[in-house]
Amino acid sequence: NQFHAVPPCVRSMTRLRVLNMDNNALQRMPEWVADLSKLEEASFSNNQIANFPPKLGSLQHLRDLRVAHNAMDTIPSELGDATALTRLRISSNRFT
Repeated sequence: NQFHAVPPCVRSMTRLRVLNMDNNALQRMPEWVADLSKLEEASFSNNQIANFPPKLGSLQHLRDLRVAHNAMDTIPSELGDATALTRLRISSNRFT
């Protein structure tokens, strides 16, 4: 299957710790992903995402973020607020 959006039912999974949306046709990451406060690992590699919500920096448990092979050209500075983040995979994007 190729998702074009993160399924809305994920929004109510408040205890979710791992979200893997790799290898889909996503063009954006919904703002509400940052409301999944227990999230430790988020993977959105191999999509068509141009940017991601600055609010991701508020995820205090996020330690692994994978957004490689997308269409991003910037990273929001707010991501620096994600103090538990120890792994960030951003290769093969459109950074200059």
